[in-house]
Amino acid sequence: MDFSDALRRLYGAAHHDFVSERKALATTLRAEGETALARRILKRTRPPVAVWVVNQLAQKDPRPLEVALEAIDAERDAQLEVLAGGDAGQMASARAASRGAQAAVREALGSILEAGGHAASKSNLDRALDVLRHGALDADHRPDLEAGVLGEVPEAPDLDAVAKELDPALLRSALQKKPQRPRRRGVDSFMAKAVRGKRARAPEASPQASEPPAPPSPEPARRPVIDAEKIAALETELEQRLAEAEGKAAEVERLTTELDLAREELRRMKRRAGDLKERLATLRRRAKKNAT
Repeated sequence: MDFSDALRRLYGAAHHDFVSERKALATTLRAEGETALARRILKRTRPPVAVWVVNQLAQKDPRPLEVALEAIDAERDAQLEVLAGGDAGQMASARAASRGAQAAVREALGSILEAGGHAASKSNLDRALDVLRHGALDADHRPDLEAGVLGEVPEAPDLDAVAKELDPALLRSALQKKPQRPRRRGVDSFMAKAVRGKRARAPEASPQASEPPAPPSPEPARRPVIDAEKIAALETELEQRLAEAEGKAAEVERLTTELDLAREELRRMKRRAGDLKERLATLRRRAKKNAT
């Protein structure tokens, strides 16, 4: 068994069977004399559900994933052409095709999640599509994504990749300066003078005729303003914390597996040492008998 076959078996297993499958693969590789490959397999940690489901799709039903990757590439190329002065209509059609392909992938991912005992919720599907899009734009993770052996969540595209995803229409509108409205100094001055003159001519009210000022009406209770950006930032932070927790849990599982393997190896060495001691004692008895 080579390393690529071992990876496909590992990431093709059910999410809850990842640790047991990793241990079984390491044991098989050790038995075949592939100790270095066994150590490399043991270093692999269980990926989050969003990565796992994309690997499952790539291995079991790769066609929707291939179509989506081709559509994402076409959309990126069309945007680059528009930025270089090409036809904007071509970009619109490429974007529509990309969205359609990702919608098909979303449906396939939902079926895999439900079959694997996971919720096909909006958050799980959104995270899985993020894995797909980020992996498609990342040259380092793209091969593993296509092979279904992705081991981690690809990072968001860097500035260079994000620039390739910019909507040229929005970019151009942002770069265009909005014309400033000219100030109407003459009219404002005339109106200000008229108001000041009217106030000067108004008769002052006598103190006896003045009424006590009405008490100020209580201000209506203000409803708390919901800051959508803060909520989105908190949700992003929560997802990052969950991903870190999953990564730490997977690391604990990996270390536990290594500890179990080390204990098993220690027991085997102790049995071997006991056999050697027994053989040594037998040889000594024979040597003593022969000497007499």
